Amino acid sequence: MKKLIVFLLELLISVIPLFPQISFYDELELTRISSNFNGSAYNSNSILVYGDGGVILRSDNGGTTWEQINLNDSLNILEIVNIGSNYYGVSNRNYVLYSITDGKTWQLKYFDNKNFYGIFAYQDKVYTILNGKLWVFDDKMNKTKELTFATDSAYYNGVLVGNKFVFSKGRGRLGFINLDNEQEGTISLESYGLCSDCPVPIQLFSNRNNIVYFLLGKDKNLYQYDFKLNDAKIVFTPEKLATAPFFAIGDSVFQIYSVKFQNYNIDSVFFGVVNKKEKKFYKLKLAENERYIVGTEFTNLNFISKDTAVAVGKDKLIYMTYDGGIHWELKSHLNEFSQFFLFDRLKARIIAPYARFLHTNDGGVTWLPQKNYSPVFAKNLNFSFCIECARYFLNSESGFFFGESFLQPHDTNFIYTYNGGETVLLKKMNQLKHSTSSVRPFVITCFDKTIIVTQRDFGSHYLIFQRLNDQMEIEKTWHLVDTTFYAILNLNDTLYAIGIHTKDSVTNKFYLYHSVDTAQTWIEDFSMKIDTLIKDIPTATQLVGSVSAVGDYIFWYHIFVKTINQEDVLGDKLYVVNIKKKSFRKILDIDKIGPSLLKVFRLNNRIVFSWVIDWVERKPVPNLTYVENFDDNSFVMKNFSFARYGPPNFTLTEDRFLPPTGILSDTLFAFVTYDSLFQTNALFYARVKKFGTTGKDVQTEGIYAIYLTEPIPQPARSYVRMKIYHNSRLNLEQADFCVYNLLGMKVAGKDSFTLTQMNYYSAELVWKIEHLPSGVYIVVVRLGTESRSVVVVVE
Repeated sequence: MKKLIVFLLELLISVIPLFPQISFYDELELTRISSNFNGSAYNSNSILVYGDGGVILRSDNGGTTWEQINLNDSLNILEIVNIGSNYYGVSNRNYVLYSITDGKTWQLKYFDNKNFYGIFAYQDKVYTILNGKLWVFDDKMNKTKELTFATDSAYYNGVLVGNKFVFSKGRGRLGFINLDNEQEGTISLESYGLCSDCPVPIQLFSNRNNIVYFLLGKDKNLYQYDFKLNDAKIVFTPEKLATAPFFAIGDSVFQIYSVKFQNYNIDSVFFGVVNKKEKKFYKLKLAENERYIVGTEFTNLNFISKDTAVAVGKDKLIYMTYDGGIHWELKSHLNEFSQFFLFDRLKARIIAPYARFLHTNDGGVTWLPQKNYSPVFAKNLNFSFCIECARYFLNSESGFFFGESFLQPHDTNFIYTYNGGETVLLKKMNQLKHSTSSVRPFVITCFDKTIIVTQRDFGSHYLIFQRLNDQMEIEKTWHLVDTTFYAILNLNDTLYAIGIHTKDSVTNKFYLYHSVDTAQTWIEDFSMKIDTLIKDIPTATQLVGSVSAVGDYIFWYHIFVKTINQEDVLGDKLYVVNIKKKSFRKILDIDKIGPSLLKVFRLNNRIVFSWVIDWVERKPVPNLTYVENFDDNSFVMKNFSFARYGPPNFTLTEDRFLPPTGILSDTLFAFVTYDSLFQTNALFYARVKKFGTTGKDVQTEGIYAIYLTEPIPQPARSYVRMKIYHNSRLNLEQADFCVYNLLGMKVAGKDSFTLTQMNYYSAELVWKIEHLPSGVYIVVVRLGTESRSVVVVVE
């Protein structure tokens, strides 16, 4: 009885919710959009492309359209193969995966602390490659055998050649295992005259029949060994080896690679075949690209039929040919995180430096740049570096890039699209000019009208408002003299602006203006004095940081300069303007340069502040803070916690002087964050998280670090399953699972459970019930300091 009481007390304590520091990602349902692809697979019905972040793209119509499957986002899927219509794959660590539904759904199997290097299929078995081992699986991914092989090399991958597994055995040697009789052999490359004091063979690939190809260390030649002829030789000397994958079939070797022309910011992509007699590479691909392609890094080339090939690479790159390599079509490439425009769950646009217009119409599954290219994109600095420029999409179809062309190589200042970035047009708009470096041009929309606001500082300062029509022509122009604006915001079709009178003798005096007639006339609401600047700064306005609006509040971040102990010191101020009360006050004061405020927005009943630390040092490190129940008289700034994923880096996707263009309130928003696991930036779409299968929201104030759904079936006989939702900062692989009876005795341990991770925040847990009498049992899940339990009835 004492043991039972202690056990019940432990269970009672375990279900008391804890309230740790809030993780920004706890309340969000994330979909990883970006991925670096490692390869492709084909089973005669569907094409798969796969990579890091657990991302798989699938097409069942030959690559015309694609769908995305998101698995556990800790997966780096190295390789997928097929046996018939079934797919089998490995991640670089801990997981094997398989699909018996043509790649639509997947099962994962976890192997603790195991590194995988590749996978291949031979006859009706699946072989995974580990360090000095081959694991053999049946078609249900049950491990049936383990083979070992000796190697002195740190290069553990290998390839299938006929009935042999061939691997790098060490310096100047290839090893192999005959998979039919498990006999091993060694090939000495020095004995064939390929080298002396030979390096380690690396980057093995094969024609799967009789020839293995390889490189020797840092040597620039490609070599081959033919098992039928028992012969080794040099194949040719490639022009490029890095990011230049090969593919072999029969006696032919193909290669694809790209070369970037820096001065023009464009790639040339080369695809061809090796003439082994002449030891030369012959180009098959025509010279032109059908899209504005730059920054391509290929990782894998795969022919899935005689004439159809798939080349994939970093940054969600998919490139396909249907005529043997003569013509190629870009299917996807997302290698630029820049100003982001999100319209709905399917359509988003990006306008990047060098006038690259990228678009997606399938929810971020695939991304494409525009088809046409011009040297203007790279030669005009305001297009390449976005100095005096404005980028904007009016809607999902119409967008533009304005870049001042004064003193630029090409007298073109306007690049625009009518078809969502599929193609772009160029022109010079003579009336459109911007001639001050103290502020950027603004773009505002009001009552479905789009207005570009530029400024002049020749003699007197004045603003120029130019309204665009549907044909991207200026239909009306008007001016506002002796005034400079540093921010314009649209709040329910009333425009608000913060600016100065340029003839004021007081340099730290600003004004709030508003307009109710689409910027035709401006009414001065009240003036605001900020901290006085030192004398050698002519106006305060050069140091305006950013302006954002949430509800009735305008948040105005300002960098100031003042003298402390005879030293000029940079500092930060954050002011809030209440447009209803027409009040203005300082709410944050830092007497040194601190985090720079980029954007303020509302998310899940909180006001979120996006900061950039060390902005002045040009080392942008993002951070997020939040305020609950904001009151401009008093408020408490709190910090979010972050683990694997850092804070969203809105410097990459948002313009600090535009309203958020990648945020659709709580419905959907996009952001880029640093993924510390894969050490790369990643693009995500996010929604406020929904738990369970009933469609009911979980109250965010009471979200547990672990949440278990009701077990199914109930009562149970041979098994029971449930879903686990967990805080993304916790590693579910470290969880412990056990079962107790009502006497407090442990009757089953972790080995009775199977865990399948579904994504970064949820998994399916299955308890296999064996040798237990009918009764009531308690399943307990422990993870870190957290534990949860559910009751299971066994009959």
